[in-house]
Amino acid sequence: LLAAGLSGTPSPSVAQAFPTPELLEALKARLTQPPDCLPSCAEIPHMALVTSADGLQIRLDVRAAEAVAVPVPGGADAWTPTGITLDGVPLDGLRRAADGTYLVALPAGHARLTLVGPLPARAQVELPLPLPPQRVEVSGEGWRVEGLDENGRPGGQLQLVRLRPE
Repeated sequence: LLAAGLSGTPSPSVAQAFPTPELLEALKARLTQPPDCLPSCAEIPHMALVTSADGLQIRLDVRAAEAVAVPVPGGADAWTPTGITLDGVPLDGLRRAADGTYLVALPAGHARLTLVGPLPARAQVELPLPLPPQRVEVSGEGWRVEGLDENGRPGGQLQLVRLRPE
């Protein structure tokens, strides 16, 4: 070996930067691009709205084609949920979009999202529905819910009207 001009010491090699800046930029672009399904990545086939004298519970059955942030009922000037669970597990994931819409990050698939919170001490409360459900069921006491057709289909928002005690 030594006679052939090779020594036992490895020669220093020139290290190449890996990943290259171009590869990193391509990966970043792929990871930050929105899903192909937007704006229809999620739907809410069913919403159950349960009122009490001073509170509201909303159960949403959500189907998401991709992991996505889903807009949920409520808003800063309307009703604000104070507790959220995803399939019975508490979430700390309520975010507010620039337009004031509340968002919850959900994985792809079927999920049951439950929102709870107190109702303001007003005669009427608007409940924006940024992603209107296909059907709404209402139960409970103390409030009349307006904004549903005869088949339980809502428009873009519901109105909760406080019933006066008799």
